[in-house]
Amino acid sequence: MSREPDFSTRLDASRSRKRWETPLLAVGAALFIASVGSAPEAVRNARERETAIAALRQEVEGLRGRLRDLEARRRTGGDQLTSQLVLTAEAPPTRVLAEIAELLPPDVRLESVGLAYGARLEVEAVAVARRPESYDLFLERLAASPVFGEILPGPEAREAEMRGTLRMAYRRVP
Repeated sequence: MSREPDFSTRLDASRSRKRWETPLLAVGAALFIASVGSAPEAVRNARERETAIAALRQEVEGLRGRLRDLEARRRTGGDQLTSQLVLTAEAPPTRVLAEIAELLPPDVRLESVGLAYGARLEVEAVAVARRPESYDLFLERLAASPVFGEILPGPEAREAEMRGTLRMAYRRVP
């Protein structure tokens, strides 16, 4: 007695799977077609971004070259405008004020600050202290600072509230 395999039950199971596989296959094919359709646009966008990045890199290199030229001019005694531009970029007012503020004792405040950008950055400040000792401490800190030099104390009023004018030069710290 030879038994041949009965394929009828497997055929019915195969048919029932095909009923729900066909819609899934259609959805997969639609997604594939959509992704293939959007690929050229993605490639075009990528090329545009690469072109924009290359242009920005070229612009940055050009600006770096100009900055190097300006710095070389400043070092060799170039014009005052060049020095002003370089100083303004390297020592913006907020940075200079922050560096002065770091040196202030707690009971000393700045009443006014003037910045004169030229061949060098000159600072004029009016400091007010509750006690003369605090003002003297501020002067000591300025003198010890590598950032400020050529400190020239101006008129002082040593009364209950100490008030003094200071002139100094800002030094770049490498």
